[in-house]
Amino acid sequence: MENYLQLLEILAFFSGYPIIYLLVKYLSQFKGIQRFTEHALPALPFAYGFIGLLFLGLQLKTLSISLDLTHFRHPYLVIWGILSILFLLPIFSNHRNLSLLHSLVFFIVFISKVFFQNNAQEERSQVVGNYMNIYSISLALNLLLLLLALIAAFLLKKIKNRSV
Repeated sequence: MENYLQLLEILAFFSGYPIIYLLVKYLSQFKGIQRFTEHALPALPFAYGFIGLLFLGLQLKTLSISLDLTHFRHPYLVIWGILSILFLLPIFSNHRNLSLLHSLVFFIVFISKVFFQNNAQEERSQVVGNYMNIYSISLALNLLLLLLALIAAFLLKKIKNRSV
């Protein structure tokens, strides 16, 4: 059970990013909201990095409560998720497509869990429902952090212009 819960935790943070990324990329084609998307596209990797920072904080909190390294049932996914913090660095944040490729690992795990369940029909519908709820939470979290990254960039630009 702890294995399942930790996977849901990982997916709640990272699985929604590819859809948000592709949505912003798609919206950048339209003239009416091009001004918004020209600021949103560079903010995407920073938002993804903040998600990784939040995930790291949750993992450290959980680790400090249990003090047990065997808590990590999906160590490769946990490490891969923590690596998203690198997108806060300018060298990685300039390559937006890398953040999409990084997050596709979690999206593929999500898709494989939803479509390749080997449970009984009743249990399968409940598990798929859980995954869809987690995916909705992930979409909301990723959208919220993108908006926070946009607000932070706007405020930093205002402060920079004021000091010049």
